[in-house]
Amino acid sequence: MANREDSKYKVFAVKYRPQTFDDLIGQDVLVQTLRNAFASNRIANGYMLTGIRGIGKTTSARIIAKALNCESGVSGNPCGKCDTCIAIAQDRHIDVVEIDAASSTGVDNMREIIDAAMYKPVMARYKVYIIDEVHMLSKSAFNALLKTLEEPPEHVKFIFATTEIRKVPVTILSRTQRFDLKRIDSEALAAHMQKLVDIEQIPAESAALEIIAKAADGSSRDSLSLLDQAVVYGQGKIETDAVKDMLGMSDRTLSVRLFKALMSGNSEEALAIVQNIHTNGGEPYLIISDLLELNYKTTRAKLGFKDSEVAGFTDASMADLAIIWQALLKGLSDIKIAPNSLHALEMLMLRIIYMTGIVQQEPAQAQAAVRAPQQQQPQAAAGSHVFKTFMEVADYADSKGEGILTYNLQNYVRVSDFADGAIQCSLEPDAPKGLILDLQAKLQQWTGKPWNIKVESSAAAGSGGGAMTLKEQIDKKDKEIKQQAAKDPLVKEALSMFAGANISKVSANDEPSPDSEGGEDEHG
Repeated sequence: MANREDSKYKVFAVKYRPQTFDDLIGQDVLVQTLRNAFASNRIANGYMLTGIRGIGKTTSARIIAKALNCESGVSGNPCGKCDTCIAIAQDRHIDVVEIDAASSTGVDNMREIIDAAMYKPVMARYKVYIIDEVHMLSKSAFNALLKTLEEPPEHVKFIFATTEIRKVPVTILSRTQRFDLKRIDSEALAAHMQKLVDIEQIPAESAALEIIAKAADGSSRDSLSLLDQAVVYGQGKIETDAVKDMLGMSDRTLSVRLFKALMSGNSEEALAIVQNIHTNGGEPYLIISDLLELNYKTTRAKLGFKDSEVAGFTDASMADLAIIWQALLKGLSDIKIAPNSLHALEMLMLRIIYMTGIVQQEPAQAQAAVRAPQQQQPQAAAGSHVFKTFMEVADYADSKGEGILTYNLQNYVRVSDFADGAIQCSLEPDAPKGLILDLQAKLQQWTGKPWNIKVESSAAAGSGGGAMTLKEQIDKKDKEIKQQAAKDPLVKEALSMFAGANISKVSANDEPSPDSEGGEDEHG
C-alpha cells in the first residue's frame, strides 16, 4: 500500500511556491536590489512589501528571512536546503514569526511583539517578524511600533506586507525600505504555467493557458489556483473550450459583435447579444473586460497601431471611446453591487449608447434630420408631440409637472443645434448625472421615437458660437424688455418720483380700458 503522506495531494500554489529569489517571476527590481544589499551588507531595519493579493508578498518575505538566516551566511542566494531554510519555508522556525495584523490589531498585541523582540534569537542569526496586512493595525499599535522600528535591536528585522499601502502611516513608511511588487504580465504567467504542466506531464493547449493567465489579472497565486481547477474540470487535460466554460467566458466573436453593436448604436442587437452570452454562461464582468480590451485596441488603432480585430471600429471618435472607457470601468464596480448582474449589464449597454449619442435611427429619419434640420419633421406616430425648439421641450416638461427636469434643462444645457429627433449640446460642469438619459427617456415617451442627443465637451461647444442656456436666454430677453420700458417717458417720470425705484417686471396689458370700448351707458 502506498504511503498515505506521499499520496497526499498538494495544490499547485503550495507545491510550486517560490523558495528562492530565482523562483520569483516578474519581480526583477525587488530581487536585484535585495541581492545587491545583502552582498554589500547594507541590510535595512525593516522592509515594506506592497501589491495586489497573490502577487508574492508573503512568499518574498519568507525568502528574505531565509537570506538573512541561511546557515551558509547572509546572501541573496539562500541555499533552501539547510535546517533553517527548510523550517522557515514550512513556517515553523521559532525565530521567524508570522503575524496576521487583521486578527492582531491592538496595541497590546504590538507591545507583546516589542517585548519579545528584546530577547536574542534562539537559533537563527536574526529574529524576523513578518506582519501581513499591516495596514489593519490600529493607530495606537502603529505608534507603539514606531520607536522600535526606528532603532531596533541589532538582532531584529521587520518585514511588512500590505495590499493597502495608502492606509499605512507615513511615519512607518519612512522607517522602512519599500518595494512595490508588480502585477505579473499574462505572457510571463502563461510561460510559468507551461513549465509546471510540462513537469506534471499534463496535456495543455497554449491558448487555454493564455486565457487562465489573463483571468488571473497579474496574480501568480490566482493563476495556479485556476490551473488546478482547470486540470480537475478537464479531467487531467487543459483545453481551451473547457477553460472558457469553466470561467464562464463567451466566444470572443460575440464580444466583438457586441462592441460593434455599441459602436453603431444598435441597442436592440446589443441587448440580444448580451442575453445570448449570458445564456451560454458568460459572466458579466468578463464581458465588460472584453469590451474594455476592444476599446483599448480601437483607441490604439486610431493612433496608428495596427490590429485586425478592431479594424472596422476606427471611425469612432476619440471622445466616444473615452466616454465608453469610463462607463465600462464604472460598470465593473456597479456589477459587483447590483442585485441582478445581467440587468446591470444591460443598463450599462444602454447607458453607453445614449451617452455617446450614437443611437441608431431609422434611415429615413436620419436622412431627413441631415437634409433639413431646421424644418419641422413628420410626426413619428399618430398623436405624438413635435418640438420645433429646445425652449418648447422645456415648456412641455413644465406643463407635464416635470419641475426638476425643467429646471435642469433651463440651467445646465447649452444647445448648439436642434432638430426634431436630434439635439447637439454641451453640459455645465455641475449638471446632474443622468440628465441626458432622463431627457431621452421623456422625449421618447412624448414623441414616440428615440432621440439622438450628442453631448460635446464644453470647449468644443464654446467654439461653435457660444450657445446660451435657456435661463440665460430668458434673463437676456427680460433685461432687454426692461431696458426698452425704461425709455418710455411715462416710466421715466414714474421712476424719477421715487428714489431708488426700479423696474421689477414688465407685462403686456392686453385688457381693454373702460373708456375705449363699451364705455357709454345704455342710454347713450
